[in-house]
Amino acid sequence: MSLRICNINRSNSQMTRVFVDEEGIYYLWIIYSGYPDLEIVPFKKKNNKFIEIKTPKVDELYDYLRYRFSNETVFEIEKFFESLRWDYSKFTIPKNIVEKFGEKFCEYFLRDRDDEFIFMDPYAKHWIIDFEKVRSKEKEFLKEPELLPFTITELGVTLTKDLELKKDGKNLSIEEFWKTYNEYRLSLIPIAKKKDKIFRKIEEDLGKRVKDSLREIKSKKISDYNIEIKVKVFDTILGYEQILELIYTEEMFEDNVLYHLRELNNIEVCRLFWHLIEFFGLRIITTKLSFWSEIIIDNQKFFKL
Repeated sequence: MSLRICNINRSNSQMTRVFVDEEGIYYLWIIYSGYPDLEIVPFKKKNNKFIEIKTPKVDELYDYLRYRFSNETVFEIEKFFESLRWDYSKFTIPKNIVEKFGEKFCEYFLRDRDDEFIFMDPYAKHWIIDFEKVRSKEKEFLKEPELLPFTITELGVTLTKDLELKKDGKNLSIEEFWKTYNEYRLSLIPIAKKKDKIFRKIEEDLGKRVKDSLREIKSKKISDYNIEIKVKVFDTILGYEQILELIYTEEMFEDNVLYHLRELNNIEVCRLFWHLIEFFGLRIITTKLSFWSEIIIDNQKFFKL
């Protein structure tokens, strides 16, 4: 049996990227669907927590972007925003690191681990805004951070400049690292099971409302109708970031299909939870989120006179 996957719509939601400068100011770029509509929110890290601040550097960035957009075509502007989406989540990994720790380790861990600022990870590395290049209106104004030391926050493990894996002051072999990761992974299973029960209730409630809505349409002898069934997911830390939108079909509430999470010993979860983990990884399991479910119906009647 083939599984029906929800359509994922992120084009109509906000895309976010976070950058940092040499001063240690973080800049959350909230990019709305109508390019070049964007908002830049600055943060400062204090005691490993992020506090929203005010800085004139935000105006410098706006001035720079206005200058660019006034001198570029629509295609060039769209290409720039697409590059923000795809080109600035990974870092250049030196060959000696890949050889020592393997491609899986490097691909999975040595990247921007909070590129949308969902986790507000105080140890995450981000691409750096070079304000000298901003002020001189240069096209390339972002540069990679120094990769090492690199901390994997949820595991409490740091890859040092000497290419040693350390946890609680002790060195780990790569085998011990994967053991630590597996312990972390397995610790999430009971949490995931509890959360899945909540997510199933969200979907069950939505399914009941869909059936009630369709029953009402049929009782009124509507000639034709269109129905949109959605769950929108919002980050709760910042309060204004939609991170995902799932679009369901009527049939999805009839098939009772569950999905298996390989990372969590193949436990069964509902569509909503499966898609969240597919997009954001295991850390989303312990992240607080808000959900908005909605049904939009366009119904029509035909008359002949």
